[in-house]
Amino acid sequence: MFVVVLVAICVGVIMPHADATGDGGLTPMLFMDLQDVAPSPPTWGKLVPKANSLKILPSLNLPANINWTAGATTFAAFATLDDPTLFEIFIMVGRPGEPYRKPLSTANANQQQQQQHLHHSPAPPAPPVPLGVEIQRYTTKDFKTWSDSVTVGWLPNGSGDKNDERSKKFGFEPLDGAVWTPKSIDRNPTTGVYLMFASYGSAAHTFTAVKPETTDAFKPTTGTLKEANFHDHDDCNVYYQAATDEWVDFQIMYELYDAVGLDPAKIKKYCDNVSNDTRRVITVRTSKDGANWTQDAGCADKNQESEHCSTFNTKQLMGPCDCPDDPPDLEFYRFRAFQLGASKRVVSHALDYVPSPSAVVYSPGYGRQPLWYCKDGCCHGPHSFEEWWLGPNSGVVTDMQGWRRPFRDVHAAPHDIWLMAQPVTTETQHIWVDSGNIYGLDLYRLAGLYSPGNGEFSTPEFQMPTNPLWLNADATWEGGNYVGGADEGRQAYIMVALHQVTKTSDGEVASSVQIKGYEAEHCIITNATGLNLPIRWTPTPPPVKAGTTVQLRLFFRDATIYAIGA
Repeated sequence: MFVVVLVAICVGVIMPHADATGDGGLTPMLFMDLQDVAPSPPTWGKLVPKANSLKILPSLNLPANINWTAGATTFAAFATLDDPTLFEIFIMVGRPGEPYRKPLSTANANQQQQQQHLHHSPAPPAPPVPLGVEIQRYTTKDFKTWSDSVTVGWLPNGSGDKNDERSKKFGFEPLDGAVWTPKSIDRNPTTGVYLMFASYGSAAHTFTAVKPETTDAFKPTTGTLKEANFHDHDDCNVYYQAATDEWVDFQIMYELYDAVGLDPAKIKKYCDNVSNDTRRVITVRTSKDGANWTQDAGCADKNQESEHCSTFNTKQLMGPCDCPDDPPDLEFYRFRAFQLGASKRVVSHALDYVPSPSAVVYSPGYGRQPLWYCKDGCCHGPHSFEEWWLGPNSGVVTDMQGWRRPFRDVHAAPHDIWLMAQPVTTETQHIWVDSGNIYGLDLYRLAGLYSPGNGEFSTPEFQMPTNPLWLNADATWEGGNYVGGADEGRQAYIMVALHQVTKTSDGEVASSVQIKGYEAEHCIITNATGLNLPIRWTPTPPPVKAGTTVQLRLFFRDATIYAIGA
């Protein structure tokens, strides 16, 4: 919990008369990098985007009956539609290489016992129970006490038709050469429809459920497990985009380092389970109904046109940059887009990947992939780390060129931890339920703008709300040697000024004028941190009429500004 240590000296609260939007509030404006600030008036000083990593929340607990070391994985989480204070998580039990055998049902077990009693003979052998993946749903109010699980989906291995030598060699049962892996779930909050992706071999399958609270709620959109929705790389990352009323799949696909093989720098230094001249990048597919999907929007090279793409289009790809900012062998393995609470800002955590030497992968305890992921001596290496991405300012996630990566070296999750589910948001935190622990991030503090010296920036313009403004920021003083007072350190401060904005007929900003009584020197915040610090001026100035177009000018030093709202 954040506490104001030294109360700011600004005491007159903004109390405008009316709100042009009618709701009295202001959708929180986040300041995660320099693209979030207004171009005019211009910034001043050195402003540094600063991201935070998730922290483990040791006071919170996971469902007790899950064996997380045997392949169970939390892969989706939501606040329920009927009750935003009730949270649901979806867990897959049984991953490739860590199979799960569905227990004999109570009814079948009782039937066997009855047969044994009636015939006074040993019970006939039970029919073989297939291996597969069970999808379990749990709910909680406090992330300490959990409901009983409900099996909302069962995906038995053996849904294909092949009987190949690879299946016999590695002991897949039944012998079809593939196993299921649930990948992601998102939902349409208006219709209440949940859409789930699961991969089977090199095929993508989608399933839908409405309020998945009952057994086997998820049903295949093709009507059968034997028919896929499309064939592509096995990692599918679904996101519902309300602005266009469509489902978006952030699809991992392959890109050739060098189509003709002439550049040695563009061939993998270490081979893995895919071609040594191929790397994983991100593109999108879209669907209006969750069943029928476009082809990949981006086509990495002309050789892949017949495989996934209709046209050659590298602009619809998100891949590593050929620059010193990225390792030369970086790939992207998973991409989870989500909205950051009520701010509606779209961000993502991406799972990075770098191949490892096969000899190292074979050494005990390295990585976690089963060794049958090795192909011709080339092994699937371990994942690298989670990385924060910021979505397009437009909010349209299919604007591939609008995504940005200002935090390439910041681990979104703690070291050696990878995330699969999107977060849920409480009144004070964003919470990730992982496979073994629960992690948190204070509200809207994924990233902020920091100024090591004196800095200034202005917010985008907004309509003055009826409710008081607040600031999510950190301007604390830590310690000090107190020799001769506070000559060293104790430097953090924030000042806030309010400007009235006028626009031209075509919507451009014509002027931004300081409002009398709302000068920065009348609102000073020092040695304070909080998720909703009140923004106040003293002496109390005349109220600004609600609906007036305004912007804030922030002056700060050794402080981080995260968000502003009302």
